[in-house]
Amino acid sequence: MLTNGNGDQSYEERNNRPDNYGEQLFMDYCRLEGYKLHRIGFDEKQDKVQGFYNLNKIIRQLPDYVCLSPASGRMAVVSVKGTNKFKEEDYNNLNWLESVYASPKAPLRFVFAIRGQVYWKTSAEVAELYRKSVDDGQWPDGKKYRVLEIA
Repeated sequence: MLTNGNGDQSYEERNNRPDNYGEQLFMDYCRLEGYKLHRIGFDEKQDKVQGFYNLNKIIRQLPDYVCLSPASGRMAVVSVKGTNKFKEEDYNNLNWLESVYASPKAPLRFVFAIRGQVYWKTSAEVAELYRKSVDDGQWPDGKKYRVLEIA
């Protein structure tokens, strides 16, 4: 049974849970929409990599999925977020993430799977939401974030 995630928890607390609510919500959404998913990123719940932070940034920052719509043939590289708290570090890396992971026929998309809903955003939309946000915070591990007004 899935339990709701809590964006106020530290990284360790969030990853001590047996499930990833945001990713499960996204996978269920894709199944209902008839989208095909291929995992490309790390699964911190089922296959945690010891020493993960020793890996190169390109590997650590891998998006989660390639999502394909068989009906339209459209494809996207997807980074799933289970909270609307977006890290300052990720905001500062948006252009880099685009240059490394996006292509004209497979754009990079951020999916915010929160409050039982799935919201698709481009990097530009995420950057705009981040700049407009005034609700700053910091997790116990020192990572700074802003709360994005997703919907």
